[in-house]
Amino acid sequence: MDPRPFPTDGPYCIGETAFHHQGSETDLHSIIEAVAESGCHAVKFHLLLDLDDYMVKAHPAHATIKQWLFDADTWEKAIGFARNKGLDVVLLCNDRLAAHTALERGWNARGVEVHATGINDLLLLRAFAALPGTVILGVGGCTLNEIQVAVNALRSMGKKEIMLMHGFQNYPTDPNEIRLSRMERLRDLFRLPVGYADHTAPEDEDHAPLAACAAMMGVNVLEKHITPWPGQQRIDHQAAIGVDKMQEVIRLMKRMWTMRSGDPLTFSPAEERYGATGPMKKAIVASRVIPKGKVLSLEDLAYKRTGRTERVSQDRLPMLLGAQALRDIAPDEAIVLDALALADTPAGMEHFFINNKDR
Repeated sequence: MDPRPFPTDGPYCIGETAFHHQGSETDLHSIIEAVAESGCHAVKFHLLLDLDDYMVKAHPAHATIKQWLFDADTWEKAIGFARNKGLDVVLLCNDRLAAHTALERGWNARGVEVHATGINDLLLLRAFAALPGTVILGVGGCTLNEIQVAVNALRSMGKKEIMLMHGFQNYPTDPNEIRLSRMERLRDLFRLPVGYADHTAPEDEDHAPLAACAAMMGVNVLEKHITPWPGQQRIDHQAAIGVDKMQEVIRLMKRMWTMRSGDPLTFSPAEERYGATGPMKKAIVASRVIPKGKVLSLEDLAYKRTGRTERVSQDRLPMLLGAQALRDIAPDEAIVLDALALADTPAGMEHFFINNKDR
């Protein structure tokens, strides 16, 4: 059975380690501590156990990455260390052995991520389908067809919990190149939750709002590279932020999420007060003395603010036309329904436009 799905009721931040540890277990644990201190909800590990299943030996980065690999026991300690810090775990498995090991050892991550470099690696996807947890598909730089192939493959193998993660690393990524609007399109097309992996420059004066702004679009899952050593020249340092900056991002995300939250078809209490008829919106009042028995016409009515809450809203005017006054109504007195005998067939808006001399 899959672990809990990702929450949808508020910001959820994932601190990414990637290869920022550069092969040092001590540094890996330092990054985990920074992720926990920053207030992130989860830590994301890049698992790579079989380098030759991931890249050819002739790849220019093969020799360097080989020096940075950890064995399964080291990863198991790191996962335990993270959980002891109160963090959820997300495992990005770069190779099939990593995915198989995660399954065999029962690591049971909340999320298991497919990097965009392997979006249609069907052999890898098959290994992912067997893992518990939500499958996160990295879709930066991926075509709609590539995404559809991956989603279809996972679903055909029984995987239901799938998330699409928009964003790409460009060391750092120019905000003008990100196209956040793509997330809305992906969400609509695939009917799947979408997250945002931000890789904008930490030194950008607008970095915090740039990283947090996806929350205003209803995207509550954010991935960020976290470092205990801001500015230090290490792998992925171009997009890695320190604890204090991540705390600011989370603070802004929470504020933005709160601003966006709530039923879009209802009012907050403050807006309901703002829209009250009488104190704010003009109410329908008598424009002159309306004697008992008078059949109301447009000339008998006016719109004015009264300073107190009135029960008849502006849009009720058509039903008032043709009604008969049951008592005398004074000038500027707000119209109330119990002072009228409504017509069986209200005049409607057509009457208003035909007789409106100011039109």
